[in-house]
Amino acid sequence: MNTIEFGILPYREDSERPELGSACRSPLTEIGVNAKEGEYILTVDGKPTNQMTDIYESLVNTVGKQVKLKLNAEPKDAGAHETTVIPTGSEQPLYYYNWVQSNIEKVSQGNGRKIGYVMCRIWEYRVLMNL
Repeated sequence: MNTIEFGILPYREDSERPELGSACRSPLTEIGVNAKEGEYILTVDGKPTNQMTDIYESLVNTVGKQVKLKLNAEPKDAGAHETTVIPTGSEQPLYYYNWVQSNIEKVSQGNGRKIGYVMCRIWEYRVLMNL
């Protein structure tokens, strides 16, 4: 059975940057979504993933709309459960945010606070250079 196993990127709230909240929304970790890391996506809106060549095609034009997923810890229907998600337009902000947070954690751990981490996006850099 060709099924899709997914990983969940956790959303970590950044109280210093509240404007990142909606951009870094992870649909599979939203309140009320019953999805666990490592589960298999068996169907997307009733369409079996083992008959799909590209699961992403099944999510085209679904941004902001409810999509039903059938999930299971094993690639089989027995014991599967359904949950509803609302897809985001892009995973890129979430990957970027997690990358920055990961770098901050790496620098913070075990360095005795002797080094720091500064992340400047290109637009922030341009603003700083014009001060």
